[in-house]
Amino acid sequence: MSIRTTSRPSPRATWHHGPSWLWLLSFVICMAGDALLGRWVLLPIYVAGFYGGMIVIDLLTYPMLERWRA
Repeated sequence: MSIRTTSRPSPRATWHHGPSWLWLLSFVICMAGDALLGRWVLLPIYVAGFYGGMIVIDLLTYPMLERWRA
């Protein structure tokens, strides 16, 4: 018979700032590139790619969640 131990969550959650700052930086770079070009080219592609990636992740990940939890 094995004893299962669980660790208690830390009272203060860790928030990793790196990905959010990199996302913000890439967004600002796209806006600056569009300002230099004088028209909206990069930002619409960036937004479409972001939401397209989210849709792909949702379609691939959510069906597998039940299998991963089992």
